[in-house]
Amino acid sequence: MNKKWKLKCLLLCLSIGGGIHCASAQSNYTVEKDPNSGIHIYNGIISNSILLGDSTFTWYQRQQIGYAPNQQAVELLHTAKDSVSFIVFMGTWCEDSQNIIPKFYSLLQAADFDKNKVTLFGVNREKTTHAYIAQSFGLTLVPTIIAMRNGKEIGRVVEYGSTGNYEDGLIDIFMQPKN
Repeated sequence: MNKKWKLKCLLLCLSIGGGIHCASAQSNYTVEKDPNSGIHIYNGIISNSILLGDSTFTWYQRQQIGYAPNQQAVELLHTAKDSVSFIVFMGTWCEDSQNIIPKFYSLLQAADFDKNKVTLFGVNREKTTHAYIAQSFGLTLVPTIIAMRNGKEIGRVVEYGSTGNYEDGLIDIFMQPKN
């Protein structure tokens, strides 16, 4: 790993860690109202509870109704829960994010996965975040779910993944031999 990449990773970790540490002192996100739809567009570090608490996000609970997580994904995630964390990028304005992210949190709950091991970023319509976090991860589409182990990316699912089902993408990641 070259020095430039190490420095970039260090700065990224400090940005994420510092942002999480300061969460109680100040907000780590901004909110804009979409002039067309009236929904809120969050940019920065957000949480599942923010999504649940925003009255303009009627889509969140609606997407969880009738959803049954893939049992293999639940089992693999449960097995990996002590060694894996996630960095997730979503657009609160994006229909794919509105469909997948509530289901992803239902999957985490079914696997007894600690939600504190998920860092969730809201991005604007340009798919950027404060402090260039999204850009550092090469974000091009949302949602993007990045699985991490020991500070290293072990895989990512972009939108619905290569099979058209984000759960299949997660299964593929956790079926890989551990590095």
